[in-house]
Amino acid sequence: MTYMAALVGCSPKRINSNLRIDLREGFRNYAQRHPGPCPLSTRITGRVAGQPWTQSIDFT
Repeated sequence: MTYMAALVGCSPKRINSNLRIDLREGFRNYAQRHPGPCPLSTRITGRVAGQPWTQSIDFT
């Protein structure tokens, strides 16, 4: 929820309050079974041998 809130520019509390309890519980269960990347929009400036050391920084 925190990551989704950051993507759309609102508070996590607002994301939580806009979801019904049953939908939120379903989302949590799905996310736990299917974790995915949560890349931050941070510019990568560090280099190793002239190349970026990573493609992105993950929220978690």
